[in-house]
Amino acid sequence: MSTAPLDSRTSLTDLRERLVSRLSAVRRAMRAHFVAEAGAWVVSTLVALLALSLLLDWWLELSRVGRAGYAVVGFGLLGWIAWRYMVQPLSLSLAPLDVAAAVDRSRSASAREAVAPRVASVLQLPDHMNQPRGSSTDMIENAVRHNFASLEGVDFRSALNGKHLATSLGITLATLVLPMLFSLAAPGPARLWAARWLQGSDQPWPRNTRIEVIGVEDGRYVVPRGEPSSLQVLVHDKESPTEIVHMRMRSSSGRDETITLTRFEEGDFRYDLPPLQQTVSVDIWGGDGRAEPFQIVPIDRPRITDLKLTATHPRLSEPQVFGFTGEEGSVRLLPQTAAVLELTSNVPVSMIEIENDGPGPHEFRQTGETTFVTEWTHDGPVKMRISMTSQEAGLVSHPRPLTIGEQPDRQPRLSLRHSGVRQRITPVATIPMEVIARDDFGVKRVALLVEMPSKGTSDLEEEVFDEQSVDDEPADDEAETDSIDSDNESHAADESSQENVSDEEPSGANISGDMGAIPDNAIVLFGPQEPATETAVEQSHSIEVGDLKVGAGGVVSVQALAEDDCFTGSQLTQSRKTVFRVVSPEELFKEIRLRQQQLRARLRKQYDGAIVLRDSIRTATLPDDASTLLRTHQLIRREVGQVSRALDATVLEMRLNKLGGPESWDLIETNVLEPLTRLHDSEMELQRQSLVSLTGSEPESIEQIANQQQSLVDSLKRILDNMAQWDSFIDVVNQLNAVIKLETNVRQETEALRQEQVEDIFDE
Repeated sequence: MSTAPLDSRTSLTDLRERLVSRLSAVRRAMRAHFVAEAGAWVVSTLVALLALSLLLDWWLELSRVGRAGYAVVGFGLLGWIAWRYMVQPLSLSLAPLDVAAAVDRSRSASAREAVAPRVASVLQLPDHMNQPRGSSTDMIENAVRHNFASLEGVDFRSALNGKHLATSLGITLATLVLPMLFSLAAPGPARLWAARWLQGSDQPWPRNTRIEVIGVEDGRYVVPRGEPSSLQVLVHDKESPTEIVHMRMRSSSGRDETITLTRFEEGDFRYDLPPLQQTVSVDIWGGDGRAEPFQIVPIDRPRITDLKLTATHPRLSEPQVFGFTGEEGSVRLLPQTAAVLELTSNVPVSMIEIENDGPGPHEFRQTGETTFVTEWTHDGPVKMRISMTSQEAGLVSHPRPLTIGEQPDRQPRLSLRHSGVRQRITPVATIPMEVIARDDFGVKRVALLVEMPSKGTSDLEEEVFDEQSVDDEPADDEAETDSIDSDNESHAADESSQENVSDEEPSGANISGDMGAIPDNAIVLFGPQEPATETAVEQSHSIEVGDLKVGAGGVVSVQALAEDDCFTGSQLTQSRKTVFRVVSPEELFKEIRLRQQQLRARLRKQYDGAIVLRDSIRTATLPDDASTLLRTHQLIRREVGQVSRALDATVLEMRLNKLGGPESWDLIETNVLEPLTRLHDSEMELQRQSLVSLTGSEPESIEQIANQQQSLVDSLKRILDNMAQWDSFIDVVNQLNAVIKLETNVRQETEALRQEQVEDIFDE
């Protein structure tokens, strides 16, 4: 090393600083050697640990815990090496004297060649100058200058080993290149190692047996929560096929279960999973291979938690809301209804599919994470199936069938009834009619249409009962029975003729026709009402046949009409026609009398039964015969009640047809109907209570019950006598009417004959 000439004017401080600067440069070079050596140790150790981890993992397929433990040990070793070869050397103070001593040690210098004493003289002697008892200043200055001059020729850096630095750097570079070369030469194992050690993957190393679990993504096998499912495992073998595959399931509670999968065919193994509620960790192995551990994650299958239909229609005052809960029954909407269907799912849904080939909605619009809505105008029955796909795992819901029917605004329903008369009436009869109209939303108008297809002949010669027909009225029971039989035949013939008239009309109970509107000649019973709000209308009306000018042989048809206020146009409904045949008063009166005679025969039969019951009461064995007596009395009472109601109906028919007159009506009302009603409601009820007491613990006396029964027999006898008296009264009236009519006819014929003779005289 060349030395600069020493200037005598240079101060000792400058000399010391120049020497310290040279030694500091050596110290920096020494620390560079420390860092290079420590780097070589750390990098080479790291690469060695990585290579060892690759070998151990390929051989043993370390678990995550094993890999974590190995990493902890490796990082500990690297830390110790870094401490040993870097931290400790760099933590040394390395003062200038320490550097000089290190140079002497590296050169193995003798005492005469050692540089440390001379460095100490240059650095420390100037501090002894100007001391009271110190050495002379000149001697110190000369010694410092002399030692500094001798150190100028010493090369401190030559003591450093340049080969050591190059070797350290070479080792570091080589160890860094080795992993790169391995990654290029074997990218598959390198990526798998990185995935297992850096990303925490459990993907196994390739073996002769490779196991693949169908459906596993990102270490998760998603199944529907609470539903059974199936797990399929495919085994790919390079050599002999694998016969057995095992599976270990670990629940979150720590319970382990090892299962042998079912071999479906070569390389195909399956297992039916039970319904799961919690996540389960799974390991599968077989042959020399192992599948990547995964978790079976149960998630909720998409389902509809709320389904609401809002229907708005011009006919409705406020929207209808349906919840499809099953309690509402079938949901039906009117045509042209604006429908809004809102759907809420239990989990976020990515897609909703609608299977619908007919009218109705075909897609949903998403309004929230779990809410969807669709709108349409209802113009026909809707039949669709809704399927949802979840966002989380793509699970598809079970199809939800949904049916929304069509509720047509039906035409009004009509019921037309008549009471008090039968379908054979007199020309002056009064027909009480009752019309009941019902509509889904409102009846606008109700009317009666009265028509006369045939008016008959008002001047028809009336038949007069001859004396023989009057005198031949039955006098005893046998004769009454014969009369009843003939009456039945006559009545059957009349009914047959009535049925023929009815069959000419449409056979349906309610007939709808497009009439446009109710005819002007119809009798309006209700309305018109706008807007129509009454859904049920019941109206009564009496038709006076005399005002229609219909004679005997004519036909009167009555038909009810009802009109609604449908928003698409009014609808008109016609009821079935009720047809009445007009007959002469004498003919109808004869029919009614024959029915009354039949009722009298029925009542006489009950009279005979009451006598038999009276005798049975007196000879009965109690309490064995009590129930029989009571049952017999009940049968008699029921028959008496039916006869009473039938007689009352005949009297009402006479009143409405104006037959017999008020005197005859009052006579049968006072002498027959009122006593018969009193007998049924009061006297026979009292007897029933007495007979019931026979079955109890405190029965009434047989004598008293027999006396009550005798009273019933007497009452029936009086009623029968009154009926016979009334029948005789009617016969007398009919005879008088026949005589009067005969005289009238004779007079009319005489007048006509005389008028004809007078006209002939004048013609001559």
